[in-house]
Amino acid sequence: MSAQYPYQGQPQAPVTPGATGHSPSAGPIAVGPFTLRELIVIVVGVFLFVNSFLPLMTAGYSGFSVSATVWSDGFITGIAIGVLPLAVAALLLMRRLAPATPLRLGSLSVDQFASVISVVLSVYYLKMIFSLAAASVDVGIGTILGLIFSLVALALTVFSYFIPVFKAEFTSRNEVVAHPIARPVQPLPARVVPQQQYAQPGAYAPNQTGPVGGYAQQAPADQNQTGAYNQATGQFAPAFGAQPDVQAAPSIPTAPAAPQHEAAPANATPAPAAQAFWIAVPEQRDVVDELTGAVLFAALPGGWILATEDRGDALVVRHEDGRTGILRNVAGVHRA
Repeated sequence: MSAQYPYQGQPQAPVTPGATGHSPSAGPIAVGPFTLRELIVIVVGVFLFVNSFLPLMTAGYSGFSVSATVWSDGFITGIAIGVLPLAVAALLLMRRLAPATPLRLGSLSVDQFASVISVVLSVYYLKMIFSLAAASVDVGIGTILGLIFSLVALALTVFSYFIPVFKAEFTSRNEVVAHPIARPVQPLPARVVPQQQYAQPGAYAPNQTGPVGGYAQQAPADQNQTGAYNQATGQFAPAFGAQPDVQAAPSIPTAPAAPQHEAAPANATPAPAAQAFWIAVPEQRDVVDELTGAVLFAALPGGWILATEDRGDALVVRHEDGRTGILRNVAGVHRA
């Protein structure tokens, strides 16, 4: 169920009847433990399974009458047209009789799966009628009943939300976050092409302690380590074959100096500005775009990241290449 995926790990408060704006009297029509729509779909699913053994057509050859069923088209066709409607009925039964059992087929809920099957059945039986009519073959009772049952299933699944008598079943449901695969896609972030940086007069190399690009840059804490210093991430990568110390927790390096701002003219009116500070994260965390939610870069442990604004439950951080994003997971963040 979609309730397995709560928003940002926070438990959802139980919703009392009528909290969604619908009073209990305006809810769906109940027939025992089922709604009226669910009960009809269950019955239709059983009828479609039985109908798969009825003749789809009747043809005469040399005085003999020959009939064919859904299973005559092959085992796969029999499973898709005969067994899957029965599976939909079984899932609807389990959803009501065993509500604690999580039921989901990939990213599809039970109702979505039933809608897909009803569409497949309707197309199959409609195509069968046109094919038999074009071949001047008598249409069997299985084809006629199959089309009727599949159209009923189509109306009670795909179009049930637009039928007033069944709409209350969906509008009275609690609003929950969708499965990750069923969520809307996010626009892809623009690819940033790194450009060659040249040292300006008065700047220092990346492996020295000093201001670079207007901000203080911290050199690797252990100069005896063998490896390479990654300027893009601000991390010290160990050389190939070096054994990392897995027993010791990653230490937080010494905080660099806060970024210095140029002095404003004496006659200028001072404007309120957020005080920038440095942070260190205990593990890798994503920094996302504030508008689209797309991941811009990763904040890595073992180095300092510049935070330009504190929003309480989130921080505005800036990458060394100038990209600015939102760090939403601020649990355990060390601030300098």
